[in-house]
Amino acid sequence: MIDQDVWQEETAYLRGVSEALQTELGEIDGRFERGVAAADDAGEESVRRMLESRYRALGRAGASPYFARIDFTEQTKPEPQKLYIGKTSVYGGGASPLVTDWRAPVSSLYYDGRLGPASYDSPGGSVCGSLSLKRRLTVEEGELRGVDDIDVTASDELLAPYLSVSADARLKEIIATIQTEQNQIIRADARRPLIVQGAAGSGKTTVALHRIAYLAYNAGARFRPEQFIVLTSGGFFLSYIAGILPDLGVEDVPQLSFEELVRRYVRYGRGSRRQSDLGGGGQARDPLHGDGYKHSYEILSDIDAFLAAETEPKRSGAAQLYRRFLEQAGYTNGAPQGTSGLDSGRQNRHPFSEDDLAPLLYLRIRASGLNEAAVRHVVIDEAQDFSAMQITVLQTLFRKASFTILGDLAQRIGARGVNDWDGVNRQVWQGAATVLRLQKSYRVTVEIMEAANKVLGKLPGLPKGEAVVRHGEPVGYADVWGEVDRAAVCAERIERRRSQGHRNIAVLLSGAERCKGFAHLLKGVAGLSVVTSRDGTYEGGVCLLPAALSKGLEFDSVIVADADRYGLGPPRTPGPEDGSNPARTPPAEEMGIKLLYVAMTRAMHTLDILYEGEPPF
Repeated sequence: MIDQDVWQEETAYLRGVSEALQTELGEIDGRFERGVAAADDAGEESVRRMLESRYRALGRAGASPYFARIDFTEQTKPEPQKLYIGKTSVYGGGASPLVTDWRAPVSSLYYDGRLGPASYDSPGGSVCGSLSLKRRLTVEEGELRGVDDIDVTASDELLAPYLSVSADARLKEIIATIQTEQNQIIRADARRPLIVQGAAGSGKTTVALHRIAYLAYNAGARFRPEQFIVLTSGGFFLSYIAGILPDLGVEDVPQLSFEELVRRYVRYGRGSRRQSDLGGGGQARDPLHGDGYKHSYEILSDIDAFLAAETEPKRSGAAQLYRRFLEQAGYTNGAPQGTSGLDSGRQNRHPFSEDDLAPLLYLRIRASGLNEAAVRHVVIDEAQDFSAMQITVLQTLFRKASFTILGDLAQRIGARGVNDWDGVNRQVWQGAATVLRLQKSYRVTVEIMEAANKVLGKLPGLPKGEAVVRHGEPVGYADVWGEVDRAAVCAERIERRRSQGHRNIAVLLSGAERCKGFAHLLKGVAGLSVVTSRDGTYEGGVCLLPAALSKGLEFDSVIVADADRYGLGPPRTPGPEDGSNPARTPPAEEMGIKLLYVAMTRAMHTLDILYEGEPPF
């Protein structure tokens, strides 16, 4: 029961903040009406952009200007400071802001501090004192809806109201729910590379984006938004996160797939296909090199040696040089008829594939001395799908940049990628990077995580996720008989989840080739959309897509429609040659296990597993 005096105090303060916020919005409107004055055109444009950015930030904060209050008494001051924490600072004419930006150093007291002695790091050093109040404030549509005095922000019970909402709403509430281990990553020293191993649903992506917002706020001109870059292995996921940074008050941050980045620096033909569609390109490899050659450090050394010996003019460009390198490395001509790779220009003797991207970029860097000095911080998300060699090439390109690397070894579903973060640290940064872990999942229920970990348990040694204490429905299992029955059961589960109020519902299949035929069987499901690698955005609602494309996304409900198609074998037992170690899992089965784990952990609230024959796990 909230004390009425407390409620009236907080209601009055909210009224004052709202009035101050509207006053500043009016003042900015007035400045635009009168005309923005500056010494020259460049200065006028700079002021205009600053005012526009501030206006948008205040507009975003208007309905909910803050979410917390802390009372902190510094050792050197007699009176406590009452600090309200929100998305952006709000001023009322006094020396101190009415609302303190969540990125300010003092705001870490809300995320990390306990009642009693507390301290925070500021540019001037550590500030010590005592924390006498931590209060969560729920403000919606400009009205006070809830007041809770708390001690430990990381309490699962306190998170429950935020975790139980829809996927759309949860992204907008992340600032209010940042946990201590997430806050440590957001505010980590940007002068050292940072590698984060995060379980499915642990908030890796949103934490990374909040880290950008934090660095942009605290580092000033050293980290302007355009000096950041966000990279992923594929472009589909980028559309999902595109709206988060502007909502955090950070705009103009480039967000690219690795292929899009390479195209910035290398011209290698027209009519290329999207990265997720790329095949092997038809090259015949040198048997001495093996399948992993183009993602190995050996190819980088070979490129260096090739360039050192190269005597022909380099004006033919990086693509032509790379073709000559491939020929010398033992790759033959004559791609099979009908194949399509990255390069479809006239000189298509070696159509480039996805595997060629990193060495092609490396050759361009070495041949021309390319050094992208404008980029100061690089974020690589879903980094488990990047090879250590790819990350080395990026570090070579962005020599003056710091790096934040985020991924989950359990979700590596490609043939290339990272198996060990400590190995990446040694290979790329000689052990100088900080390696942190996020094992608690804030997305899934306990029931869903237990089922997903059971699947992952088929691969020993992989880090498993731990769900917060949020229970939901048991995972639904259904044995189906043929494709028509599979579709009928799937349609029934879709309608059941809709009736529960779930909007974002995903039907996931093991491979892209199955989607078209299965979509035809589901043609009676209203509003169903089919998502492919060629789609630039995911618009929400009920969708059908391959499990591989769902990586990084989350849905209110997930239906894994063909769990029998992931190639999972029976539990493996140690062989006599293995001693106490489990027998090695075949690569195809390993990828199937990880892909099924990815599919299952996309679900926030409910998960249905459809299979034919024996249960897959």
